[in-house]
Amino acid sequence: MAKSATGDVRESHPRFTVDLHGHQQAETAFLNAVSSRRMHHAWLITGPRGVGKATLAYRMARHLLRDDGSNRNVDAPSLFGETESPVASLEMAEDDPVFSRVAAGGHGNLLIVERGWDERKKAMRGAIIIDDVRKVHGFFTRTASEAGWRICIVDSCDEMNINAANALLKILEEPPENSLLLLVSHAPGRLLPTIRSRCRTLPLTPLSDEEVMEVLNRRYPDLDKGDIAAIASLAEGAPGRALELARQDGLALYQTLLSLLQQMPGLNIPQAHALAGKMGLKSADDSYRIFAALLLEWVERMVRSSASGHVLYEVVPGEKDIRDRFAKALPLDRWGELWEKMNRLLAQADMAHLDKKQVILALLTMLDTASSGHMPA
Repeated sequence: MAKSATGDVRESHPRFTVDLHGHQQAETAFLNAVSSRRMHHAWLITGPRGVGKATLAYRMARHLLRDDGSNRNVDAPSLFGETESPVASLEMAEDDPVFSRVAAGGHGNLLIVERGWDERKKAMRGAIIIDDVRKVHGFFTRTASEAGWRICIVDSCDEMNINAANALLKILEEPPENSLLLLVSHAPGRLLPTIRSRCRTLPLTPLSDEEVMEVLNRRYPDLDKGDIAAIASLAEGAPGRALELARQDGLALYQTLLSLLQQMPGLNIPQAHALAGKMGLKSADDSYRIFAALLLEWVERMVRSSASGHVLYEVVPGEKDIRDRFAKALPLDRWGELWEKMNRLLAQADMAHLDKKQVILALLTMLDTASSGHMPA
């Protein structure tokens, strides 16, 4: 596992993150809204997973919690006849009291809504439920514990079930005064159209591979340069995703996946069972999640590359030949159907807490069947 220069295990959560790489345009749009005093009551922050959406949401929240801007006018003259300069960044020092309180989860005017803990199953719930969203209504309607904005971050709103989504919609329809909702979304197209229409959308776009490599070099200066290039390619412009792959040995997992794909058709049963057995351990939740994502992303990239004719970077030598062989085994529309079927299996596994070992074996078996030219049942 790669060792961070900071050595701080907290770095993986955006509430502890100081820097945001790229996305200055999005920050400027928010700062302009603050200074104009025409702040929208709900912002939908969209973009690929790991691109920095939650990090931006926390930066926006900290900025307002420190100085809500209600008494500031950037065009007003100061005592000495000068106009006050507008704030150009959401940057905040780690030792700032507001930063520390948000990081510790101790700011009374900030509420975070995430998937909760299922005490009966001793695991995280598969979705954000209506009880989680009801807390938002109570938070916004009760007397504020401190002056200024009351802010709620929903990370991510894609994980709300239908009852939770409808409850959130009611809040969006009648927003309390001086309240702000920051909704993080990896797939805004899956949200209720009525939720999207009541938010101001703030889209974040992927960074270049060079920018992602710069982030990795800064955080993991001892990491092999070839590995950095490979991880940046796998991350597809998402620095948070790249850092997660570096922390969790994602490159080694990807190399294992390619080793299995290279032998198909004809799944290497001992190797598949050994891998799936490791993924099934309770201590391997992160590895399971990353491996499943890498598998789905490989299928998606294979379809995209075949459809466009664009030659992708080879993380593993010979990877192009594997992609070409798989693409010829089935029509591309059938690969799209299989990708959707795999996604549904993973969503079901998450919701119902299915055996992770069996889920990995099922995914690999699907790919093996498809590689032989047959659509899995």
